[in-house]
Amino acid sequence: MTPWTLQTPVILLIFNRPDTTERVFEAIRQAQPTQLLIIADGPRPDHPQDAHQCAAAREIINHVDWDCDLLKHYSQENLGCRRRVSSGLTWAFQQVEEAIILEDDCLPHPSFFRFCQELLEKYRDEPRIMSISGNNFQFGQRRTPYSYYFSRYNHIWGWATWRRAWQQYDLSMKAWPKLRSSDWLQNKLQHPQVAQYWSRIFDMAYQGFDTWDYAWLFACWYHEGLIALPEVNLVSNIGFNDQATHTKTKSRLADIPVQAAEFPLSHPETLQQNLEADAFTEKYIFSGADMATKETTSSIQLEQELQKIYQALNLLNQRQVIQSHQIQHSLAKLQESIGRLEARQVDYFYDAQHKNTIQDYEFQVFSQWGEDGIIQYLVKNLNITNKKFVEFGVENYKESNTRFLLLHGNWSGLVMDGSAERISQIYADPICWQHDLKALHAFVTRENINHLLSSQNVTGNIGLLSIDVDGNDYWIWNSINVVDPDIVVIEYNSRFGSEKAVTVPYNPEFMRTKAHHSNIYFGASLKALWLLGQEKGYALVGSNRAGNNAFFVKETLRPSWMKSLTVEEGYVASKFRESRDSQGKLAYLSWEQEQEILQQLPLVDVETDHLPDSDYSHQILKTDASEKTVF
Repeated sequence: MTPWTLQTPVILLIFNRPDTTERVFEAIRQAQPTQLLIIADGPRPDHPQDAHQCAAAREIINHVDWDCDLLKHYSQENLGCRRRVSSGLTWAFQQVEEAIILEDDCLPHPSFFRFCQELLEKYRDEPRIMSISGNNFQFGQRRTPYSYYFSRYNHIWGWATWRRAWQQYDLSMKAWPKLRSSDWLQNKLQHPQVAQYWSRIFDMAYQGFDTWDYAWLFACWYHEGLIALPEVNLVSNIGFNDQATHTKTKSRLADIPVQAAEFPLSHPETLQQNLEADAFTEKYIFSGADMATKETTSSIQLEQELQKIYQALNLLNQRQVIQSHQIQHSLAKLQESIGRLEARQVDYFYDAQHKNTIQDYEFQVFSQWGEDGIIQYLVKNLNITNKKFVEFGVENYKESNTRFLLLHGNWSGLVMDGSAERISQIYADPICWQHDLKALHAFVTRENINHLLSSQNVTGNIGLLSIDVDGNDYWIWNSINVVDPDIVVIEYNSRFGSEKAVTVPYNPEFMRTKAHHSNIYFGASLKALWLLGQEKGYALVGSNRAGNNAFFVKETLRPSWMKSLTVEEGYVASKFRESRDSQGKLAYLSWEQEQEILQQLPLVDVETDHLPDSDYSHQILKTDASEKTVF
């Protein structure tokens, strides 16, 4: 059998995100397309860092090391998302008849390319099929016995189309004003609430909102097109963060795991829209129409509107249209409001979808990743009687695992950080006088942790303990005996793998950034923490999708339906890169390169208590006395 090869051209859209660009480029490099077209926007004049970031993203493209026809369409000025993507794709389809399209934050499964190539060939001359997407937002529900189904929604986080379809695209949406005054949307969507929702969306796009994709959806609908969507998710959006253009807030659509498409593909017998799947998409992704309760419907609609306002205020803040402190206050309130709406969905989505992993409930309000959602899920399903938390390693507490508990759940708590300046910033935050929060300046060690807690009258049972000190996490949790938390959230270092029970040697002065320049030598493996949790009476119930935080629940509180996981079941390998070179610059090391570094550094095997023969453990962090803050 002839091995499959990728003959379809690939289009990659990039801007100013070299970190995600590198990951997506690597996926393309593994597929080795014979033709690669790069579309790049230019730096924004009011963002000084853009020039460097855009150049770094473009430099990655110079690493093409396979036989490939490489075409570049780089803009020297910033055109914005709306004009750059639309003009770039128009240029691309002047060069090629069909193509697979990825943006710099859309990470595909290897089978995505073959899936697109086969369907591009199959439906090349079928005008009713406008595009092929790699996205599945059905959250585990299969809609058909086939490999894909047909939808009216053209999800564009990894997709493919033909020149014949893109020629129908009209960024200006000239046909919209006449259609808007007719019954076109109502007749098409058969629901007044849905029609009203999309009328507002198309109005916004027609008036020039800085996005290109709504005009593409409008073109597909206007020309009665269908989109082929896979029965499993083939592309994950890894770009939900502050650096994104639109996807700045965490979402249940962020970092959805990918699965392999199975070949040979099983094709639907007819070209017919899957009404059940599209009704689900409309409910959970867009307008919220036909939800089970009015409360849930209004919550999702309001969440979407608040997210639009959040994005608008953030844009004003960037442009300094309004005084910064006013914007920051408004953004914080909106951020909290969106989080409250997300929290109200936790019970509903469990009852409706019977989720069985904590990752299904991830959402981000103040946490770094999806920990806010996981914590809400655990709190709602455990009989927690003392709504008190302890968290250390919080910096200025703007990003933390417990801030949302404080604001949304009326919890009280103690936070600690080794920086006096950061503690001062916490006390300057209104959260300190508006809520029952104590902030303590302390460099936490295993010798002082119990004294620190006792000195603040924090003893006995508490609801949650969050440990993130980037170093002695295992040793500190092992030493804690004055508090008895119901939930423990603790960082693990996934680079140590799932098989070894290891941690960095204990050093009371350990600081990750000084222990080794690579920035990857810190903390403990998940297995080491799992064994410690077993000793202390805790069950591992999962890790976040980012692969850096583990969640433990006291066995006496764990419901029978909440599974106690093995290390292998709970382990998630972190994909985000944070390695540094000896000059402190991002090194973008591969997993294999990181392992080579870690193999040279001392680790303690907590199962055997074996410390490798090395003088290095005595050299970790030679901190000047003036830099120490130890209580």
